[in-house]
Amino acid sequence: MSIQSIIKQGNSKKVKKPRVRSAAGITAYDARYTGSEPIWDGWADWPVTKFMHERNRALNFYNYYSDSSKMKVYATEWMESHGYSKDDVRAVKRAPDYTVGITAGSLCKCMNRGMPPLHPEAQAYHDSMPGVGGTACSDESFVRGRLAAAIHEGRKIDEPADPTKVAAAGPSPMERLRVKTLGTIILDLDLLLDKWMDSAKEVEVLPIFEKMKGYDLPAAAGAQVEKWISKQMAEYTAAVDKTDEQLVEGYRYLTAKQLKERINACETMLADLGKFKHSEKAERAPRVKKLPSAEKQIKNVKYLKHDEALKISSINPIRIVGAYRVLAYHTKYKVIYDYVSTSTNGLQIKGTSLKNLDESLCRCRTLRKPEDFLTIVQNETAKRIDKAWGALTTKEKKPNGRLNSEILLLRIFEQAS
Repeated sequence: MSIQSIIKQGNSKKVKKPRVRSAAGITAYDARYTGSEPIWDGWADWPVTKFMHERNRALNFYNYYSDSSKMKVYATEWMESHGYSKDDVRAVKRAPDYTVGITAGSLCKCMNRGMPPLHPEAQAYHDSMPGVGGTACSDESFVRGRLAAAIHEGRKIDEPADPTKVAAAGPSPMERLRVKTLGTIILDLDLLLDKWMDSAKEVEVLPIFEKMKGYDLPAAAGAQVEKWISKQMAEYTAAVDKTDEQLVEGYRYLTAKQLKERINACETMLADLGKFKHSEKAERAPRVKKLPSAEKQIKNVKYLKHDEALKISSINPIRIVGAYRVLAYHTKYKVIYDYVSTSTNGLQIKGTSLKNLDESLCRCRTLRKPEDFLTIVQNETAKRIDKAWGALTTKEKKPNGRLNSEILLLRIFEQAS
């Protein structure tokens, strides 16, 4: 290779590897080598060899993209839907991550997504392997054994707190904030009060907004500052109005005009404090609510798994979570639904309803010849589906997003075409 070609190759723009997103949210950056996250739709129709191959690939996939801490999360999700008590789940959460292990966590993730714990033909497959004997065991048995060990370890950690360790914990965050506020802005206010005690000096106003910004104080410190200013203003007001004899006697060295100047200064500082609180609230980053896992979202969803008359099986509803578009069909009323989401999180499921729907794009129509149109939905591209949709003559309506036991889940599109 010549020097010129080497330089040209070095200056060439690198092509960014596309990100491949799986239905449940795990991004398979190296999908070229690992494949996408396994989906267990129609596993009963697979040959047992394909099933075992996918099971082994799933274990390698989760081992590649996850770690022990994530695997423990998948395991606790499986526990919650398989009869474990809340105490057992809490014990596993307290246990070290390694006690569950990547293999058990991966199997829990697979079973959460529809994989059976034991294939009906697993024993025959096991017997066909040369040099391998014994009985084919259920993955659920293996998982429950690992979880039993994790529960045992977790319960050891659940012991009364050591009093010596509690005493050495140090001050709370609010106590640290109180001490910091006292040593900064409150100290400045105390020094300002010393100046106000001299009736011969002009009344100064402390720039509260700039001072609190400079000390990097949060909005929570404002309550302490407001209490200090309000207390001083109340004393000056009581002295002017002569509602407290002791305060009238204490501030005899100041005239009514000088007292009112100090009251006005307190009002100015309180207004400045209000601006600071509003500014902090406006700049505060909104709390991003963590979305529940796909497995939790589909826990209560209702749909028709298979229709004998149409000979159509629904897709796994877990694939809807995070998708851009899903097409569904109501077998009783012969209505085709087209649900679309333009949200960055894609479609979500809550209870038995679809969420994050774009109402302007969602639509539904009654089908006069369901078999013909459903064949197009299952096999054609998004553009051809839209073209066939436009050829329908029935009135188009807006769907409500609710799923039920008479609805087939036909097709999903993860991204807009």
